[in-house]
Amino acid sequence: MFLFCHLPRVMTSVHEAVNIKGFLDCRERGRDGTPLWFLYVMSVVLYLQTVNASINLPIYLFASKNFQTNAGAVKKKMFSIFSRNSTQGTGLDSSPVDDAPPPGGDIPLNLINTTD
Repeated sequence: MFLFCHLPRVMTSVHEAVNIKGFLDCRERGRDGTPLWFLYVMSVVLYLQTVNASINLPIYLFASKNFQTNAGAVKKKMFSIFSRNSTQGTGLDSSPVDDAPPPGGDIPLNLINTTD
C-alpha cells in the first residue's frame, strides 16, 4: 500500500529534479513551463498520500494485537481524563484528579494538563 501510494510522488520528484532547469528558464521568460499533466499528477499524488495516511490506522488495528491493546488503553485513559475535566468543579465528581501513572507505568497520565 505504501509503495503504491508513494511511488508516484517519487517519480514526479525525479521528473521535476531532472527538468528543473527547463522549468526555471520558462518562468524567467514569463511563461509557465510546468506541463499540465504534471499538475494533474500532483493532485493525484496528494490524494494517494491522504488515502495512505487514512488507511494506516485500520491496518494497524486489524494487523497488530499489541497496537490494539495499547490503543485501547490510550483511548480509555483519554476518556477518563476528559470526563474528569468536564465534571471538575461542578460538584458532580468529588474525587481528586490523580496524575499517578497506571500500574506498569506504560501510559503517562500527564499527557493533558489537568490543573487548569
